[in-house]
Amino acid sequence: MKPENVVDETLQRAILAEAPAPGERLRKQLEASLPEETTPAFMHYPLAAWVENTFGLDEEDGRLVRRKPIKFGEGVERLISDSGLPQHVCSTRLRDVLEMGNRLPGFGQPLFPFRLHQFLAAGGTVYATMESGKRYLTLEGQHYAPVQGGEMLLYPLVFCRDCG
Repeated sequence: MKPENVVDETLQRAILAEAPAPGERLRKQLEASLPEETTPAFMHYPLAAWVENTFGLDEEDGRLVRRKPIKFGEGVERLISDSGLPQHVCSTRLRDVLEMGNRLPGFGQPLFPFRLHQFLAAGGTVYATMESGKRYLTLEGQHYAPVQGGEMLLYPLVFCRDCG
């Protein structure tokens, strides 16, 4: 496949605050009250930036990319390790931040939209032909579909990162 034929996404941060560094700054954020439940207040909330960095975004070659999904428990363990606070404090605050970010509107969707595929393992790959109308579908990994009138190439289908 030619590089110019690859469609890639451009990501942007939802949170404008700087994420608190491990240690005292992070600990203070976890012990402080949540911000007012408004989009502007949340977008300037340092703990929301920590969550966005830990669960959502990473940088590669100077551009934002999606971070490999982690489980909620892994995020809690990072908070415990980085803050020194007990599990119940970290778990409760992380849940509160994720829930608030899921309620507040962002760029045409919640600031922190929950993605089901982050919590459930993906199934196998589905392969399909690309003709319009009725397509040949299969779960069997192969290069060609046995269709009337000859063989057609099969392509793996992937889920949209926006709508799932």
